[in-house]
Amino acid sequence: MSPFQKIHIGVFDLLTVNGKPVRQNYAWKLEEVGVWLENCKLCHVLPYIKPTAIQDIERFWIQRVEKEGYEGLVARSNNELYKIKPVSEVDAVIIAINKRELFHSSQVTSIKIALMNAEGNFVEIGDCASGIDWELRTRLWELMDYKTGEDDQAVWVKPKVVCTVQYTDLFKGRNMVYSYDEKQGYQHIGTTELARLRSPRLMDFRSDKRVTPEDLRVEQLPLDFWKDVWAISKSLGRGE
Repeated sequence: MSPFQKIHIGVFDLLTVNGKPVRQNYAWKLEEVGVWLENCKLCHVLPYIKPTAIQDIERFWIQRVEKEGYEGLVARSNNELYKIKPVSEVDAVIIAINKRELFHSSQVTSIKIALMNAEGNFVEIGDCASGIDWELRTRLWELMDYKTGEDDQAVWVKPKVVCTVQYTDLFKGRNMVYSYDEKQGYQHIGTTELARLRSPRLMDFRSDKRVTPEDLRVEQLPLDFWKDVWAISKSLGRGE
């Protein structure tokens, strides 16, 4: 199957027709577009409801998001829009302190986190700044005791501290891969096509987890899905 056959466009609003704004109510708009797209295989109106109770929303979430795999919901209230997405978690290890604001005041406001591949190397998956409150900024400074290297952007620390990070989504990116040993510290050995976390938030520290490929495996991220993403990008001439 061609990667393009996996692309489907979901329509969720009708704003203008021939340059003129559409002022009918939301349900009318989607019913109208549904008629236009009735025989279209790659474009359709996204499922929607007009709930009268919270139970309606719960049932809609279970059916569309949990069972059918939709990314999330968009809730409308008058002219306001609210995005509601499921939250995923990953157990990762802190490999560096980023030199962001307050760094020179001995406070940590951003950390660099990584997973491990089967070869025991570290695959960096993003920077995490959310979830680090004032008290934690000072506590994280203790990571400086594990300093193993430094550059203009970060202080690299021994892979000792495992944490749980929540994220709302993933996005395409080239992930840096590092080897590590006690004498030489981290050595950049290449890149890999994995994914990076969108809106990561530090949730907890996991003293029960070890820094091993089993506990920090890259397979915590949905690898098969991203193979399709890169296939489509390369077909469009945007792959590397």
